[in-house]
Amino acid sequence: MLKYNRDRALLAFWVSTGARAEELLTSQEKDALPGQQLIGVIRKGTRSYQQLPASPDSFVWLRLAQEDA
Repeated sequence: MLKYNRDRALLAFWVSTGARAEELLTSQEKDALPGQQLIGVIRKGTRSYQQLPASPDSFVWLRLAQEDA
């Protein structure tokens, strides 16, 4: 069981987007677009910015993590 909401959010984004952990960890708050259910990442291989669809649960956990911070 995961102890922190931040970890739950990262896991939910990882599962729903297929992005690498490093790509998600380097995302910034401005990269999350909950209204569109997208998260922006810089892809490891090409270094290009890409917006990926993510699950609604991911954004719920992200919001809870932001409140914890």
